[in-house]
Amino acid sequence: MKKSKVRLIGFHSVIGYVLVLLIVFAPTPVIADDTISILPAAETSTVVVRDATVQDHLVSGEVLNLSFHRVRDVELLIRHIWQWHNEFRPGENPPGFGDFLTVRAEIPAGSSERFTYRLPSSLSARSDGYFETVVTVAGFTEIKEENQEEKNMNDWQPVS
Repeated sequence: MKKSKVRLIGFHSVIGYVLVLLIVFAPTPVIADDTISILPAAETSTVVVRDATVQDHLVSGEVLNLSFHRVRDVELLIRHIWQWHNEFRPGENPPGFGDFLTVRAEIPAGSSERFTYRLPSSLSARSDGYFETVVTVAGFTEIKEENQEEKNMNDWQPVS
């Protein structure tokens, strides 16, 4: 009885081709619409923090409204990031943390409002590192008037 040999040349490339097709045409996971909505970069930069400084256990600065509408209840995230002196051999349990501060004032378009925040006493000096304080805008309420959009539409002029 003679054994026949089956040549498998190209067999591996066929399997590879099928795997590629399966990966390309595989169904993608569906994410529900009500999970998280993220503002585009253009919208998140309408309210910014300017000239934030830390001095004598006080963080102070300015919230600047760059939008075309009034804003209020600007929520600031004040992060106290622990920086080790020796990043290659950091210690355990870095003491960094964050806190929120709400600037309750109503800020007109193009205006600013000052803020101050007293640092907690737990930010004591240590020999193995230091705190870096960073202030960012976490959220705000934008006040849009109904006639404002109408006014903007009425100001439209055709280009000639």
